[in-house]
Amino acid sequence: MSYLEKFNLKDKAYLLPSELSVGQQQKVAIIRTLIKQPSIICADEPTESVDEETASEILDYLMNFKKEKEATLVIATHGNIPEKVADRVYSIENGHIKHEKY
Repeated sequence: MSYLEKFNLKDKAYLLPSELSVGQQQKVAIIRTLIKQPSIICADEPTESVDEETASEILDYLMNFKKEKEATLVIATHGNIPEKVADRVYSIENGHIKHEKY
């Protein structure tokens, strides 16, 4: 199964970025990363500006890739990442680590 099929974007393959929704554009950004099969992924705000359902899908895709490929995943966000996703959580305030959770 191709990434476009996994992300439910197969029917959008020939559209321009401007013809995609924000969530679809975000999924394409994730696909562009995953297709290279990286061992480390640094995701800056991967769920920014998308609805809850799309955010959940994106996190699931990233977590499945992490597990299947034994990759390292670092997510930077201003929001909250569900506990089930994170092995470790660091909060930074004024340039200092304020909170660590394992």
